Amino acid sequence: MGARPSILHALPGVQGGEQFSRLQLEYHYHGVGGTWNEMLWREWCEFAGHQGGPPRDQGGFKNLREAINTVSNRVYKREFTGQPYDFFQSSLIISCVHKKMLGEQFIGQVQLGIMDIFLSPSHMVPMQWFPVVDPKSDLPSEPLGFLKLNCIINNLNESGAVQHKAPDEVADWELQRHEMLQIPRMNMRKVACHQYNLKFNTYQGFDLGSGSELTADPVFRVLTPCGVIATDPFPNSLKPQWNAMLQIPYYEPTFCDLIHCEVWDGNHKLLSKLIFSWKDIFSRQEDFAQPRWIDMYERQAGPLDDLMSFEIPLQGQTVGNLLEQQGVSSSKGMYEERSVYCGRVLLAIEIEERSFKKEPSPANIALKPKDCLDMWSDAKQKMFFRFHCFYGQDFCVDKLMVGKTRVQVEFQVGRKRVMTAPKDEGDNGLYNFFQAVELEYDLPMDDRRDNPDGSGQPSLGSGFWDPECFVSRIPDIWVKVYKVGLMQDKEMLGMWRSDARTVLGGGSPEYWSDNVYVGTDDDNQTNKRMRGIQPIVIPMGEDAPAPTKRAPWGKEDDEATIEILNPYQGYQYIELHSDVSCSLGPADPAGFVGFSAKLWMPTRFKCANGPPKGPPVLSPWMAWNVHPIIPPWDDNLKWLRFFNIKAHVYQARSLGAKNETGVANAYVELRYLKAPPVKTHTAYLTNNPTFDTTLTLADQELFLLPENRLEGAEEYIPDAEDHTDVRRNWSMLRLAPRFEIRVYEDIGGEAVLLGRNYLDPSQILPRKTNPQQLELFKGNPDIVEGSLLVSFQVIETSEKIAKEPPQPLVPDKSKVNIDDEDTWCSKAPIRRVDMFDSKIQIQILGLRDLTSPHPFGLPIVSPQIEICCDDPKTSQWTKTASRPSGTDANFMECVEIEVRMPMEKRYAPFLDFYVYDHSTMGMGFELPWNAQRPPIVAYGSMATEDFYPSEKDDESDVEDGQEPDENDEAAQKKRKEKERKKKFAIMIKELKRENELNMKEINMLNTLYTKKDEAVIRAFEQYIDAPDNLKFIERVESFFGERAVKKADADEGKQEQEQKKLVAAAKKKEAEAKKEAAAVEAGADPKAITNGDGADAGPGVRPVSAQSGGGAAGAASAEGAAAEG
Repeated sequence: MGARPSILHALPGVQGGEQFSRLQLEYHYHGVGGTWNEMLWREWCEFAGHQGGPPRDQGGFKNLREAINTVSNRVYKREFTGQPYDFFQSSLIISCVHKKMLGEQFIGQVQLGIMDIFLSPSHMVPMQWFPVVDPKSDLPSEPLGFLKLNCIINNLNESGAVQHKAPDEVADWELQRHEMLQIPRMNMRKVACHQYNLKFNTYQGFDLGSGSELTADPVFRVLTPCGVIATDPFPNSLKPQWNAMLQIPYYEPTFCDLIHCEVWDGNHKLLSKLIFSWKDIFSRQEDFAQPRWIDMYERQAGPLDDLMSFEIPLQGQTVGNLLEQQGVSSSKGMYEERSVYCGRVLLAIEIEERSFKKEPSPANIALKPKDCLDMWSDAKQKMFFRFHCFYGQDFCVDKLMVGKTRVQVEFQVGRKRVMTAPKDEGDNGLYNFFQAVELEYDLPMDDRRDNPDGSGQPSLGSGFWDPECFVSRIPDIWVKVYKVGLMQDKEMLGMWRSDARTVLGGGSPEYWSDNVYVGTDDDNQTNKRMRGIQPIVIPMGEDAPAPTKRAPWGKEDDEATIEILNPYQGYQYIELHSDVSCSLGPADPAGFVGFSAKLWMPTRFKCANGPPKGPPVLSPWMAWNVHPIIPPWDDNLKWLRFFNIKAHVYQARSLGAKNETGVANAYVELRYLKAPPVKTHTAYLTNNPTFDTTLTLADQELFLLPENRLEGAEEYIPDAEDHTDVRRNWSMLRLAPRFEIRVYEDIGGEAVLLGRNYLDPSQILPRKTNPQQLELFKGNPDIVEGSLLVSFQVIETSEKIAKEPPQPLVPDKSKVNIDDEDTWCSKAPIRRVDMFDSKIQIQILGLRDLTSPHPFGLPIVSPQIEICCDDPKTSQWTKTASRPSGTDANFMECVEIEVRMPMEKRYAPFLDFYVYDHSTMGMGFELPWNAQRPPIVAYGSMATEDFYPSEKDDESDVEDGQEPDENDEAAQKKRKEKERKKKFAIMIKELKRENELNMKEINMLNTLYTKKDEAVIRAFEQYIDAPDNLKFIERVESFFGERAVKKADADEGKQEQEQKKLVAAAKKKEAEAKKEAAAVEAGADPKAITNGDGADAGPGVRPVSAQSGGGAAGAASAEGAAAEG
């Protein structure tokens, strides 16, 4: 497909995938200046080479009589509806004309490029003076007056940039000020800082026109912001040789300037056009200075296109312009690809810088014969393409009452095309073509310029030829699919476009030479770089041998023929694209086609000595094309195995419900060809459902493409233990069709498609991987219809993993990463994702500007809001409210939802908000049966991951044994953060073991650390620098209010106990001293001291006073410990 303008991605509301653009131009006139006695303003936009008339509704003309400096203060708006690339390559033109008795006389114009306006801040060129010039005069940049204006581009679905002051509100003194403002693009030639001559060396054209023209008088025109110049007509030829140098002045260019080159049939019909940017030409001057062929493509011409482009005499406008002014749009209303080949032109572009002393000037100069006559004058190179069409899938065709609608595939190179035979849908759900078709094409050739890596003149038999440069310059190859009706009428279903090297290389341009052959034997003038096709040449009058098991193609006794004719070499399975020219509905996919291509080219000497000098060059493929291609399920190949296809469906996001409430009742379905589909349960009343279901299609037949045809399907390696084996298995699965996953909505028992996507088995591992968001679409893959969190497995039925019992699907994590080949064969088990209890608090303030769905504009009376998080059991309701009104009701409530959440954000659920109205279709009463479940009048959702309490994310989690790239700063930062989190967990565990923290405090610290509380993070950083558990406890003590009070009480009690202990010890010591003194006086032994009850303490027994002291201390300690606990 052709590239679409990348600028579309920057425009709000107009994404690159959109098929259609509706925009609005707004331009304001504030003042004019000049030397005219009578003027008339005419405004129009130039779109796709056609000039439009005055804007509708506003009136396009303003008479300024007897005025030299007049303030008009008018605002004009014009809507554009059409192709995006037409819009961004167009210009806004404001023209000034004299109004006289006999008509109008053109004075000059201001031309603003749409790209310039769009790339300005807020898509607005600020108010400034612009010079009025005549681009067709000898001095195309000489100012003939000035116009003060600005211009804005808005999408019709957005407010866009607005003026701070309306033109009529601007004060007169402000308009009279002489401001020095920037004058972009077209400036006065005397003050232009940058002046250039832009030179187009226009040599030749080849196969010009769309194919319907038998002859023409081609003219090559160049259009720039500074003027227009053209070659002389070349009569009666679609292969003109202009050999002219077109020189045009260029003043003050900008990098967003566009240069238009057009090919006309005389001066009455546009054949094709090219668009260059000044940026590309200026930055790649060496490349553009070399002559090269440039292919041109246009959109398909409609039956009324010639009428719409017809210019009405004396009006200066086309029929399409006049109809548009009356509100009738001539646009087809959807994106349309440029798919019609319109030939090629041989160009070289040069930039010559000029100065004030030597000004640039326009010129049309004939090139000297010595500089151009030898260009591409050698014998044309003949080419024979062989296209192998295998099968197609998922073509949307009408089922006729009599018979079936058939499908046909077309291959196109340049102007030549060839088609397969029409086929019906087979019993296996595929359109089985398995046919080889041939296409012959001739292109101009230059032995020197198309052979930069070769030598000599191969056309004359000297030197050798390297075909790589020539193959790279072959026109793009198109694949188009048509449905064929009973009356052989054809309607296109889809298309695909790519360069010749990619097609020949099976999707990889570097392998193009594997399917390109030159000449018949090794002596083919390529210095043995390319192979010949002598082994497959069939003598005149003989037939090619029929396929057998030993030789499904080629000759049994000649392995070289089998290798050359192998149709599966270079196989690729392509996804088609569609546009407005395709006969498809909004939800219809374009389908898939499997094909390969080969190319044989005669030697340069053979081409130079062909007709009329010598015999014609015949195709070597013709004799072999009579036999169909052997399909992979044929007994001669048996290239197939049985597989289990698993889809682990977790969640869906942002589904577009189609029922009247806007809230989906969705389910997911897994499909493969004609196999009975499997589906999940239905998740009701949510556009972000959670399924947590595994869908399995068991024992499905998948085709395989082996490297060794004799080994066949046995080449597949079950239970692969190395990533090289996995890659080989993937390569074999390239031949398998796609399987499909769909999301449906159940509306009244009818399944309505919400989105789909196709999966390539050759990109899926047997091992379970972590789920990814898969974008959903209906017909156009560029228009996203939501996403699905899902992972897939393709498991050969004999593998060990296929025999594992199925497990209930829960949020889980795999070590297998499809981007890391070292993990593809990992036997690590699937780990469940940790869950945590959480509480979500929602403050519901009120509703604002709620649109009523009730008939006759009846308002919402008494709204009520229900909030749910993934599970209906978590549902919470507000009270009904109707003040100040139902559409702006104030609730001022706070609700809480308790729910278990996964630690990884990828599995985070959504919050669903339902707004109910307790009324009967907007009337002030409620029917009894609606009281329990009133109708939903509004719905909204919010991703909980936006305020997720956990940092752990599937993208940031580094698996064990995997080291991030040292040059990846983000990965290093995540790794360090993970290490810090581990250290924090170790510290908490140690504090818990020492009974310094209880569970409530541990949970509090973990939550504060997860939320990156500044005090806790700072305390932890100080702990890392100097580990000290008690210091850390002191730094975070303020978070434990209750604990602080208890500890203070415990410390106070402990001090009192210590004080009591000291007093008791002193008293006991004093009593013992008194007893000892009394015993001495009585003559007793002082060591014979009895205990309190008069019994002998015995040897080794400590006094009761000492034990009592120890008991008091122990009690105090226990009390303190209890207080701490």
